[in-house]
Amino acid sequence: MLNNVAAVVVHHRSYATVGMTVRKLLEQDIPIENILVVDNSEQQEMRKELSDSLPVGIATVFVDNKGYGAAVNVGISYFAQMVEPKPEFFLVATHETRPEPGAVEGLVGALDDPEVAVAGPTLVSGAEPEFVWSAGGYLAPRTRIPSHYHHRVPIDDLSDYDEPVDREWLDGAFLLYRWQDIERHRIDESYFLYMEETDLHLRLAKHGRKVVWVPASRVWQDSRGIPPYYLARNLRLLFKEHESPLHRFAVVPFAVAKRLCADIVRRQDFSGVLPSLHGLVAKLPGTGIRKPLKRVNVLNPLGAALRHYESEVVSVLSERQVEVQSTRILEPSASGRSSVAWLIDYLSKLSEIRRASSSRESGLLVLWPVLGYWDIVLMRVLGMRRATLVMHDPRPLVKAVGYSPFARVFASAVSGSIRILVHSEKAAKVLNADAPQLTVSLIPHPILEFQETGATRDPAKPIVRVLGQFKRDRDLDALREIGRSLGDTVRMEIHGRGWPEVEGWSVTPGFVTEDRLAELMAGSSAVVIPYSNFFQSGIAIRALELGVPFVGPRESVLAEMVGQESKLLVSEGPKTLWTDAVNYAITAGPPEAASAAELWRRQNLTAWSRWLDTR
Repeated sequence: MLNNVAAVVVHHRSYATVGMTVRKLLEQDIPIENILVVDNSEQQEMRKELSDSLPVGIATVFVDNKGYGAAVNVGISYFAQMVEPKPEFFLVATHETRPEPGAVEGLVGALDDPEVAVAGPTLVSGAEPEFVWSAGGYLAPRTRIPSHYHHRVPIDDLSDYDEPVDREWLDGAFLLYRWQDIERHRIDESYFLYMEETDLHLRLAKHGRKVVWVPASRVWQDSRGIPPYYLARNLRLLFKEHESPLHRFAVVPFAVAKRLCADIVRRQDFSGVLPSLHGLVAKLPGTGIRKPLKRVNVLNPLGAALRHYESEVVSVLSERQVEVQSTRILEPSASGRSSVAWLIDYLSKLSEIRRASSSRESGLLVLWPVLGYWDIVLMRVLGMRRATLVMHDPRPLVKAVGYSPFARVFASAVSGSIRILVHSEKAAKVLNADAPQLTVSLIPHPILEFQETGATRDPAKPIVRVLGQFKRDRDLDALREIGRSLGDTVRMEIHGRGWPEVEGWSVTPGFVTEDRLAELMAGSSAVVIPYSNFFQSGIAIRALELGVPFVGPRESVLAEMVGQESKLLVSEGPKTLWTDAVNYAITAGPPEAASAAELWRRQNLTAWSRWLDTR
């Protein structure tokens, strides 16, 4: 088995081919746990079809479509966190490639040379007869335009080649990198598609690393060449990084004109004219090579209410061995100070962090928007670098400052590089609908490592609790049904501010302190989350941390934590379903909660690691 190889398959809307690609990798003796599919199709309705096409046990990560390089970088972050010990080699395959037997083993053999950073196979294409698509690449002597060796020649023409051959660059469809090289030198995401592998291989060469073509390793691929827009734009981008201004301003128009003339004369095809012109004049992006964050400033403006959440965030970030600096500001209800003083303190802390964070490897994570969308404007005015704002409630359940349509539109227009972070698909959908210009990152709600509470629970008299303040979206009918059905056999308690009397439940009104909340949680047999509408639940996360099962609506973020089919979740229908779920939680729920906690923690470490690498 090639246990030292980790593989990522980049998939974009090729559902008919990706399953075969993965099976071919398994036939190369790559362990199933070492294969990851990164799907950037942005087709949520097709995810089941993708899952059904893949062998059971293949991990899949769904990401926004930011191009080939971004998908590969996600795979690097995934295996940097998940694989222990770290792999020696990192394989990149696109969704339609089919390696012949022994192809990957041949590439591994080429990397026996410690000077080699990346090895690529002979890429073949077409039906009978097949032909060579690429035997590695070179830069044309005068124009420096990337070109393939032996492009479209018969396969038999390569019979004289045996040993690995040095190349200037390799096609990105199927590549094996040495792990330490690809982890250190990420792909530049600004290319989006095409030539990013050329750029990377030229950068590796500048660091004294070798790029080789392995003739005996063969991989079939389906390729139709580079679209006109990306030929023009990405040639300009490549020459900007690696060649003189003369090449950018003289060679690129020549290359584009040559391509257009060939299309027009041979095929009477004029469709490439406008895209080519667009590519020639489009504004070039800055480099898409981001150094992973090495220092994160965590600013918590709700120092009392979000103290535990802050601990969860710091816990998952610290696992990546980054420096985490946490700053806490007490809100008016906890400090006794005025709202104005609180706001001034917040602005002061933002300014301090900005002055102290001169490094581009430092980032800011604000755990709560003090002024809603206006926080984005504040960060832009202050010139915050690599800043992210956590938005827990895109449409607050209670009246809040800074969520008006005007604030939303204005903040979106000036947001720049400021990102919004949410913890549920529902919240992401709301933000994408309300403010589509914002860059939204969906990352699982952080969680501490699972820990046994050691609390003593009386099996003869289980305790079921509702924890947290009353809001209008609480499902009182569900609570009344649970109280009527289980009140004689189960101790039913509600703790929190603003609650009315609820039949069958003992209500303890008032604010629940952090220490008291932890005590109540640990002593519960189950926790009920009786919301009809919510974006996330810190209570559910805290329950999992202690192995306490929770009960809540199926159509919510809770399904992301325990799985859509979990019996802890309640579907729409008769309120008696809530009673059934509570009974299950008391009798059979703890093992499920503990298992869900460990899985959620692993997902957290992967997702937050990816955030550090791309933020």
